[in-house]
Amino acid sequence: MTKQRDLTTISSISYNFMSKEIFKKYWYLFLIVLLLFAVVVMIGLNLIFPKPNSKLALQYSSLRRLPLSQNIGSLLDRPLTVRDVNAIQYWMTFDYLNKIFNLPPNYLQGALNISDKRYPFLTLARYAREDRLNAALVLSEVQAAIIDYLTVPKP
Repeated sequence: MTKQRDLTTISSISYNFMSKEIFKKYWYLFLIVLLLFAVVVMIGLNLIFPKPNSKLALQYSSLRRLPLSQNIGSLLDRPLTVRDVNAIQYWMTFDYLNKIFNLPPNYLQGALNISDKRYPFLTLARYAREDRLNAALVLSEVQAAIIDYLTVPKP
């Protein structure tokens, strides 16, 4: 019985000794594996719980600060009218404007002579920047085109 106990003690001592020696010899590999595991966990967490895009979060917060009559979030249950054109923001796409103002899909493209192939999935800011136009002028032209469409009687 003591022989068996001695063998168990010796094997555990040699195992502990070996594991310490292995750790001393390959500590950098252990560290690399640990770092890779941490990176994989962080990527997984970002995929499961994505952080809101900071630019979009800022746009949303600026939209929430608008007066209630101009707050798009509270108006989406009905098509917007001429009163609501001041709520148009630079981050909005032409597609989004077509939907919330109930415009024909290519109305703004024709009214503003937009030839970009990415229309209607182009934001007002990107359209102005890439065509080297004044962003405020683009915004006012879009507002005017929407007002024109909404005020003209439909047949």
